[in-house]
Parts: sequence; C-alpha cells; structure tokens
Amino acid sequence: MLDRPRTFASRAGVAVARCQLASLDAIAVSAVGSLVVLALLLMPVGVGFRLLPPAARALRVPSDRARSRAERWTGVRIAPPPPLPADRTLNARKRSGAIIADEGFWRDLARAWLEPVAGGLLVAVPLALIEYGAFGALVQPSIWRLIDDGNWYAFVPVRSTATMLAALVPALAFMAAGLLAAPATLRLHTRVSRPLLSVPRGVRLARRVERLTDTRALDIQAAELRRIERNLHDGAQARLVALGMTLDRATRVPETDPARARELLLDVRRTSEGALQDLRDLVHGIHPPVLADRGLGDAVRAPGRF
Repeated sequence: MLDRPRTFASRAGVAVARCQLASLDAIAVSAVGSLVVLALLLMPVGVGFRLLPPAARALRVPSDRARSRAERWTGVRIAPPPPLPADRTLNARKRSGAIIADEGFWRDLARAWLEPVAGGLLVAVPLALIEYGAFGALVQPSIWRLIDDGNWYAFVPVRSTATMLAALVPALAFMAAGLLAAPATLRLHTRVSRPLLSVPRGVRLARRVERLTDTRALDIQAAELRRIERNLHDGAQARLVALGMTLDRATRVPETDPARARELLLDVRRTSEGALQDLRDLVHGIHPPVLADRGLGDAVRAPGRF
C-alpha cells in the first residue's frame, strides 16, 4: 500500500521536471528562431546568405530533440523531415536558396514562433500551480504578519493565524493539482506540437508511395520465383526425370532387344528436346522487373537512362 503513493509521487515529480525542461526548450527555440529571422532579413545585404545555413541547422537541433523526447516521454514516435540541404560544393547563396525551398525548414521556423505561445504556456500551467501552492504552503506562513490587511491568498484573506492555516488548504490543493496535471499536460503538449514536428505531408506521401513500390516489387519477384519453380517442377524437371528413367531402361536391353533400345533412345531424344523447349519458354517468359513493375513503355525507355 505504501509503494503506490511513492511511485505516483516519483512519476509526478519526473513529469514536473520534464514540464520545466519543455518550458526552457520553448525559450531556447524562440531565441534560435529569432536568429534565423535575422538571417532572412540580412539577405538583401548579403550577410544573411552566410548566416542562414548554420542558423537553420541550429534551429533543427531543438526540433530533433523534441521528437526524441516525445518518444521517450509519451511513447509517440514522430517521423522526422528529410535533413536540411548541406551540399558543401555549393556556395552560400545556393545553399541558402536550397534551405529556403525546404518545407521542413519553414516548419522548424513556425514551431520557433508558436512553441512559446502554445507549448510553453501549456507546460507552464502545472508549474504555476505547484509554485503558487508552494508559496502558499511555505512562504505565506512566514510573511503574512509583515503584510498589511489587504493580504489575500487565492480566495482566503490572510489576516490571522486561523486564516493563515485555512490558506494552507488551497495551497496544498494547488500543489496536488499541479502534480496530477503534469503527466497529462506532457501528452497534450506532444499532441499540440506534433503537426509542426512531423514530416511534411508531401514527403510523408512520397515515403508511403516508395514503401508501397518496394513492397509491390518484392511481391512481383516472389510471384515470379514461384512461377519459375512451378514451371520447372511441372515442365523441364518432370521431363528430365522421365529422360533418366528411359535411359536406365535403354541400357538394359541393347543386346537382347535392339529394336526396343532404339525406340527408347528415340524417346530420350524427344524428351530432351521437350525439356530444352520448356527451358527456352521459361527463360523467355521471365519478365524484367521494370517491365512487370512499370509496363512496356518505361521498360523500353529504361536502357537509355543508364
């Protein structure tokens, strides 16, 4: 019975610490976002082209960290966007142009401005409840005599020892509410931040199409292998087995029944020709992957691309 409250208290304490960390992250990402905006504003004078690539990479760091925390803290996996363009062979102007054309960069910048308002204020709710409750439970009893008669805590006017003790009830209630709200606030914070942390819709659809294409190609290859095995088993393999059995019979009667031996050898010849024809048909029936996957038109054009 004693382990359950202790476990809840430890979990709530961890959730509160994580809310504090998320609140600090909201301030940090806002500062880096301001640096990115400064780089964009300085582009007309040329300085922004050199400042934007490192600033954009610095802005991606808190987003990656937020995705990692969301998976560790709430079990929600958020697919990251593609890496920012970082071709060292391009000059600063072209690198900046590639970054500006990247949708993931604009999502990072949007999060830098929205996170302090949406996410930062959200995780601040349980922190504010706990801090206000701690003030009422720990600080208020020591200073209420030093404050004039207008001293209030929540809805309790603290003017005497009795009212000071009465103010402890809402103070403890505020602290308990903050501890209870912290885990749910973290989950809600992940849900609110997910649209800007996740991969852009276009990239997500492209990845899905790529996975479906790979799966379809594997299915086509597996079906082709099954067809080849089936044709070998029913065609050439059966003929070769029959050829071996006929040769075995032919080797037993060449002296006692030459006519029978000749007939068996002719049968072997016909069987071998049939087996060769089955193998030719099988080889001719094997479709190239590009033909099976994309059709005749792309199959004809494919050799010119390589």
